[in-house]
Amino acid sequence: MTRRRSFSDLDARGVPAIRQVPILNIRQVMVERDVQMIQLSISVSLGPSEIEVYMLGEKPFPWELLVDIARALDVPVSRLVEGADELAGAR
Repeated sequence: MTRRRSFSDLDARGVPAIRQVPILNIRQVMVERDVQMIQLSISVSLGPSEIEVYMLGEKPFPWELLVDIARALDVPVSRLVEGADELAGAR
């Protein structure tokens, strides 16, 4: 049996804060819009395991994927990266 990876332990897994920003914002919009991960993955032409790699913070989101996700969720890309400026300025 495969152990399902948790989306709730980004800090514990050492995901850098700057990489957490789009993940947390995407999750928030998904909740607001009642969108499931499988729906999002289909909308952006990725398999569930492919999008999971980004949503778990294992790889940073390519800009093009953020644009596709924003389009699929019907929000501006800026909504998905809200808060990143503050983190970048805090270095």
